[in-house]
Amino acid sequence: QIERPDLEGKVSSIRPMSLFNKWRYPDAYAVTNPFGGIQINKELMKSEGQDLGDVLIHEMTHANQGMGGFLRKFYNPSKDEDAAINAEALRKVRKNDIELRAPR
Repeated sequence: QIERPDLEGKVSSIRPMSLFNKWRYPDAYAVTNPFGGIQINKELMKSEGQDLGDVLIHEMTHANQGMGGFLRKFYNPSKDEDAAINAEALRKVRKNDIELRAPR
């Protein structure tokens, strides 16, 4: 929300992934429904070391695509997925910084 306030209003809810969606999308870190609800597979993300911020930016991009994005996934899925991947890659957050400490 802090990084992308323009997308905040498009997300209706964020909650753990349902058992049905874990079965349907076993390799997905998260899924977004056409009404902006995001479901996160915390166990898979933790086991694979995936960054929560990256996943949320990706899924918030899908939420912004709305019903049109949901329908496009049936005939042109790469366009919307590319937009979400780019949003994730362009995050302005430094990762893997080295923690510096003063000498003792």
